[in-house]
Amino acid sequence: MLKPVMRIPEIREAVAGAFSANPGVFDDAEFNTLTDLLAPYAGRDEYINRQLMNSVTGLPNTGQRKKVLSLLINKVKIDTILAPVLSLFEKERDESLREILFNQVKALSVSRHPELVDVFCTELTEPGSPFRITCAGILANVAELYPQVVTALEDVLLYDNDRELVRLSLDGYLRPGVEKRFDILLAVVKNEMIDTLSRQKALDAIMKGTMNDHQQEELTNALSGLKPDTLRT
Repeated sequence: MLKPVMRIPEIREAVAGAFSANPGVFDDAEFNTLTDLLAPYAGRDEYINRQLMNSVTGLPNTGQRKKVLSLLINKVKIDTILAPVLSLFEKERDESLREILFNQVKALSVSRHPELVDVFCTELTEPGSPFRITCAGILANVAELYPQVVTALEDVLLYDNDRELVRLSLDGYLRPGVEKRFDILLAVVKNEMIDTLSRQKALDAIMKGTMNDHQQEELTNALSGLKPDTLRT
């Protein structure tokens, strides 16, 4: 009955409002009918976009949340709904839905959207996140611009052994303009689980800086335990 009159703005706004007010009450058939009615206007009607986005948090059904998100992502420019998307990403616990959201925001420029920095830093320092390597690559390029990025990179360099993850984080940490800590670099030098090239880069960075007597002793002790020719001083 509603389909022929959905072209009337007041009608479709009323449908969108009624849907988002309590989206969890509809069974799959009703849900699919309503979203199909609203789908042609997603991306063109800001009110409908907002109501559909608001409805996601009220949907207990993972499949229904995925349908609404896919509908919006296919129709709406992601930077126009970035704030609610990031809010959903931080709250969502279903990994498949988080991946859908992450794949949309990872291509955006953190220089234009600095609110992404904290989100990516959180993912980078979360050991269970599947997005860590991607976040490391993104954040490494802006390490000198945001202090929280440096803190996140240091966390990886201190505690992680994944070679690619450490390599990307170290590349960011060694960028000009980043204030480097001796203990962080020494931890990389001593980490036998990562590749020799990364350890050598960390050692080179230490050698370029100044060390007090205690730090010199720590470095000497660390190098004395290595196999011959492992690292060049």
